[in-house]
Amino acid sequence: MILDEEALSRSQNLEYSSGTITVLIPFVCFRCGKCCRKLSVGLAPFDIHRIAEFLRLNIKDFIIKYLGEITSEEDGEMRYKLTKPSKPCPFLSYSNMCTVYEVRPLACRSFPLETDFGDSGIGCQGYKQVKKVMNALGQGVPYFVGTSSKNKPIQSQWKRIYKKFLRAEPSDEMKQAFIRINNIPMELIV
Repeated sequence: MILDEEALSRSQNLEYSSGTITVLIPFVCFRCGKCCRKLSVGLAPFDIHRIAEFLRLNIKDFIIKYLGEITSEEDGEMRYKLTKPSKPCPFLSYSNMCTVYEVRPLACRSFPLETDFGDSGIGCQGYKQVKKVMNALGQGVPYFVGTSSKNKPIQSQWKRIYKKFLRAEPSDEMKQAFIRINNIPMELIV
């Protein structure tokens, strides 16, 4: 599988520091839909507004269609009661794709690397892959970031690091993302 811009935008990066070296480990979504089928996501008011606007619905219609019933409206504030099922996510398509991906809720953007509970026990393959890579790279300290500029390995270290990375048997998509986000020169990968 060739890693395209869409796939890259669907990945999160985990900054992983071991000793004086820091590398980025990509989280690559396998698009299995487990998180969208098994976990409930509470929508913050800003999530409701963004998704409603994206779907070209007014707030009231959005709430009625996806969340439940309006219980009161006063001074421009709307209260509602959740009566619609939240599992599976109403925005999950039959092909396990998020139909509101561009404006998905913050909880979805953060899952599973920025949560206190990892993959919440659902068996996320992408999360398992990240854990395997962390084990293969050795003792270190992980924390979530988008990009990193500190303590990048020097060229002579990349071969050893990449060899360790491969011990985790990452997917082809993860290999491509690892090379790209860490700016590893291709001649060092062979």
